Amino acid sequence: MAERFSDFEKPLVSKQPSLEERLKEYPQLKTKIETMLAIIENAGGDVKKAAEAERRIIEELRQMGNEVLHGWARRQQQKMEEEYGAKPGVNRKEKKALLVHATGENRNSRTDLHPGRPQIRPFCESAEVKCRGYSEALQRALTDFGADEAFARAAAKLKEHYGIEVAVSAICGFTEGHGAAKRSHDKQKSDGRDQAGVPVLIAEMDGSMLPVVEVAEPVAGGARRDRRKSRQVSWKEARLALAHEPGSVTPIFGATLGGVVEDAGEHLAVCTPEAGAGSQTRIHGVGDGAVWITEQREAQFGTKRGIWSTAIIFATTCRRPER
Repeated sequence: MAERFSDFEKPLVSKQPSLEERLKEYPQLKTKIETMLAIIENAGGDVKKAAEAERRIIEELRQMGNEVLHGWARRQQQKMEEEYGAKPGVNRKEKKALLVHATGENRNSRTDLHPGRPQIRPFCESAEVKCRGYSEALQRALTDFGADEAFARAAAKLKEHYGIEVAVSAICGFTEGHGAAKRSHDKQKSDGRDQAGVPVLIAEMDGSMLPVVEVAEPVAGGARRDRRKSRQVSWKEARLALAHEPGSVTPIFGATLGGVVEDAGEHLAVCTPEAGAGSQTRIHGVGDGAVWITEQREAQFGTKRGIWSTAIIFATTCRRPER
């Protein structure tokens, strides 16, 4: 059988440490790997059901990921300190442990390197992190749960699915903050009409009343009761906005349920640039004659002729068929 490595490559391969030698530098990570192997081999004989094996594996993987992340951070911090420490005129100042990971552990001390003033934190600048910050992945999870459920329920879901405890106020802040940023981004998109765009777009808005059924929330620890008896029926107006080129069968939609008419107008303003509107596009507005549709069309597009044409208002008349 042919040798795996050539004579030239053998000295390079022999210099590389083995996996066992590398793991000696990370005893906590080595312990986690041994625990994973014990689960696979079922050394204790207590893992017989798939659900229990899944639960243990997920928990060990979370802890292992935590160890890997902290190990990377410690090495990067040491590397950046050595680089900045070699620069002339840089003084080193140690402070208390302030770097808090998302799991709630204080594992690293913060080092300030400052040539006089201002202070420089090499690791924070290179890794683009800040004290008591939240990673992008964690912010995404907080926002997803916060947008779907009440903030208190979102905190419980985060603990269940990710094993991370976060204050309800943090979920509220990130969810509302990302929502405001998206709203501002959509507004900027609707205002940006630098390109000529398509010649003509058809923009439509309409509303319809929908029945909404609400029932009382169950009380934790309370007696069970028939929630159907607490049912309340109300009506909310759903407003639909869309924009498309003439002849297109793939319009861009936007919709609201309840709220104010200005929200529907902003949705229409966002739909038009996504459908191809530009600085030279003529917008043909279509509606049923409702006052709020005309007002929102004028508020978003104006009444200037040559660029934004006036709305086309139509009304349908119904009459009984003749016998």
